[in-house]
Amino acid sequence: ERFEKVTSAFETAIIGFFRGSKAEDAWYPRFRAVARELRGHALFGAIFGSREPREFGIDRDAAPSLGPDEDSTRPLVLLFKPREDRHVEFTGDLTLDKLTRFSRVLSLPLLSAYSFESRQK
Repeated sequence: ERFEKVTSAFETAIIGFFRGSKAEDAWYPRFRAVARELRGHALFGAIFGSREPREFGIDRDAAPSLGPDEDSTRPLVLLFKPREDRHVEFTGDLTLDKLTRFSRVLSLPLLSAYSFESRQK
């Protein structure tokens, strides 16, 4: 319930599920750098200690989808759209540029309201 309240506070929430502790996880500094870059654009959260997404009501395994050459210690990173009741896994290289692009592109609404008054002239 608390997880749902936190993720629904913004239009977009990006949560990283990290295997180690905050101090020992090598991926966390990259994730934190993106969170700082996108402050105010999306809510970022980090969950440590190999906790399962299912513990938070997310029907998903904690293991990220990995390609053959990817590091198995990579965290699972999910982008949540609470108002659309969906989440998407980030599968690209965990770099500032790629995670920023992922966040900005997927944070756009799938549908937007259109009316005669709101159309652009």
